[in-house]
Amino acid sequence: MIEISLEHVRTHSDPSVLRHVDGRLRRFTSANAQNIIDLVGSFNPDWRVDLEGFLVDEYKDAINSVVNLRHTVAHGRYTGVTMVSVQDYYARVKTVVDHISNLCIP
Repeated sequence: MIEISLEHVRTHSDPSVLRHVDGRLRRFTSANAQNIIDLVGSFNPDWRVDLEGFLVDEYKDAINSVVNLRHTVAHGRYTGVTMVSVQDYYARVKTVVDHISNLCIP
């Protein structure tokens, strides 16, 4: 998310704007579905609408599950996640990242 956003700013903004956005994005840590929508929507309201329509059910669940797993592991708790679940999350999250990339860097 951060690199896609920075690439958009890099190609459309002054270097001072890039430095500001880079500093703000480096503090973007909890990439759950709503935070991603908020971030993308802060660049362009049409992108927010597009992403809200795209991030339904399985895509939103996959993103939020990965974030929850990250928090669980970071706190040293058992996740019980299977390799099949991780592969499924990966495929869905990759689809979302590709979609966002197409919005920000056409």
